Amino acid sequence: MDLERPLMDIITGAIGIFALAIIIIVTHNLSNARIMLDVQATLQHNRYPLFVICEKDKAILLCNPSYLPEENAKKALRDMCDYLELTGINKASPEESWKIMGTFISSKWFDRKLFYIFALIRPSGVKTFYKLDNLLVSLTIESGYMPIPEDWDIKVALKRDQM
Repeated sequence: MDLERPLMDIITGAIGIFALAIIIIVTHNLSNARIMLDVQATLQHNRYPLFVICEKDKAILLCNPSYLPEENAKKALRDMCDYLELTGINKASPEESWKIMGTFISSKWFDRKLFYIFALIRPSGVKTFYKLDNLLVSLTIESGYMPIPEDWDIKVALKRDQM
């Protein structure tokens, strides 16, 4: 019984193990990766989009003012987000959070002269969007919308020609 292996078999085996290790590492990193969706909206009648994500059971206001070019708009968004935080919207049940969002949109805290609602609709949030849309129509608030994938992260911006 000859126990010697040719050098080529050893090299081939080592390359195979090395390739398998690379495949495992790459697959692991890809499974942990998040996909970023770049959403660009336009000004409507000189008003900025106020992004609301429609998810299952709730509508979430995006509170990152970095996409807004004017300081007064950034301050208005921060004030709206602070107001919503004080109401406890993030700790409320889905039904309570919906009531808070409805009260917010119909209140003085939502600046209709500066913003319009731009809904980002996840597949699980279609019913939430219909509730939001009915509210916006009843209050004659201008709006826009865009369907978005369920698990993707969102980055919002104004279209470049309007900044």
